[in-house]
Amino acid sequence: MVPANPPRDDENWHYSYHAVAFIDVLGQKDAFKQIIKVPTDPEGHQRLIKALKDTVSFVEFLRNGFKDCFATYSKTTGGENRVPQEFREEYLRLKKNDISLYGLSDSVVAWTPLMANDNHCAAMNSIYGILMASAGMFILSLAAKHAIRGGIEIDGGIKLAPESIEIYGPALFKAVTLEGHVAKHPRIVIGAGMLDFLTAVSAGTSSARTAIYARQVAGLCREMIVKDSDGHFILDYLGKLILATSSRALPRNEVLIPAKRFVESELARWEAENNLERAERYRKVLAYFNDRLPNL
Repeated sequence: MVPANPPRDDENWHYSYHAVAFIDVLGQKDAFKQIIKVPTDPEGHQRLIKALKDTVSFVEFLRNGFKDCFATYSKTTGGENRVPQEFREEYLRLKKNDISLYGLSDSVVAWTPLMANDNHCAAMNSIYGILMASAGMFILSLAAKHAIRGGIEIDGGIKLAPESIEIYGPALFKAVTLEGHVAKHPRIVIGAGMLDFLTAVSAGTSSARTAIYARQVAGLCREMIVKDSDGHFILDYLGKLILATSSRALPRNEVLIPAKRFVESELARWEAENNLERAERYRKVLAYFNDRLPNL
């Protein structure tokens, strides 16, 4: 007899809108192409060690990078001390976020629920944090000689269990679809649901301080998104707002230039191998770099 699923109380089903980012590492399969089975000879063992260093180490780098981004973002910076005592509690509420993060093989999933009881303040803070972290890790990954690709979308979802950090439902499915079927080359595609939500929050008319704050953050989030040459909206990871906000974490000589050099080297590599499809992917990334930072 097939065992029945344990009952789940109705109050534990919280299906609602969520913003989900799905970020995937590219090229992992290539690293293991020569590893057919568990090696028994020294040469095969060395190939395995190299493949693991090229893949597992970077996956750890990516996960820890996102984790550190969100931890830093969630810290109080002392700004509340400059706020009059009677407004400090409200100020701290305005700055709250609710971001969950977990790894899925060589991918990363970051998500947040869209609760409206604070005029979407926590949701907007969380979306801002997810967009900013995704942009930063995109550039840092290129500088580390790895490319990533992603999708960010809003739709329905639910935790797999009340104590779980995993999200399940259309929001994740659509983010995965954007990454796997729309992005095509290294970039992070923004879905229609996210664009609609940012537009709706920006268009609010409430005079409550929470609503005003949420509108301001929604405007900043919208500044981080641009329409790409093929009509899809993408995260503008080299845009003015992101570079100005993350200038310390993304120094020109240590990060931006190595990132561009990696893109150039990948383009040259795939052209030399006559792999026109992959060469075109990096040609598009290089065109974006040249458009945003022509003097880099």
